[in-house]
Amino acid sequence: MKFYKMQCPSCGANLEVENELDSFFCKYCGTKIYVTEQDPEIIKAKTSIKLAKEKAELEKVKLQQELDIKKVKLQQELDIKKQENKDGTTIGLLIIGIIFLMYLFIYLLIQSI
Repeated sequence: MKFYKMQCPSCGANLEVENELDSFFCKYCGTKIYVTEQDPEIIKAKTSIKLAKEKAELEKVKLQQELDIKKVKLQQELDIKKQENKDGTTIGLLIIGIIFLMYLFIYLLIQSI
């Protein structure tokens, strides 16, 4: 249930009116007030609500874009780390292979003597 603020045209009291009402009574002076779309207070209140919703939606879109950019950056960093680990593993295996070949060469050299 949404409310908007308006003033009683008879006594000037500040009132909070339920959005769906077509008419209501002022709780201060009892005047019956008919709500119309042309009422400047209603137009102002609805415009204010609409602007607040649009602002919130724009902020949501902006935050979603920032989140998407951060996700892409994190994925790129993760890919770089994976590649660095892959390169490090390859170099480590290459060194182990060279050491193994050196031992094999020495073993075969000793066996041939």
